[in-house]
Amino acid sequence: MRKLSKKLRSPRGETLAETLVSLLIIALAAALLATAVSAATRIITAARNADADFYAALTAAETHAAVPERSAAVWRGDITAEFEVEVYASDPFRTYALAED
Repeated sequence: MRKLSKKLRSPRGETLAETLVSLLIIALAAALLATAVSAATRIITAARNADADFYAALTAAETHAAVPERSAAVWRGDITAEFEVEVYASDPFRTYALAED
């Protein structure tokens, strides 16, 4: 405590080492912030793309002519998922609800 009060009363000011350390801390904080913003941007972009792919596959499944009346298929690339559904049809639309067991 005594050293701190002496330092605060000293007319010399800050040393070069203290200034460089504070600049280093600020630079590290800025780098961490930039990395966090970049990672968040990548995550948001991936989520938006996945959401768009899901709705495109869902639309394709709803409008696909070969969809059986009791099941609906959703596919992405080589992965296909088929669900038991209840179909509510009113021309020109079809509405699907997951079938309850």
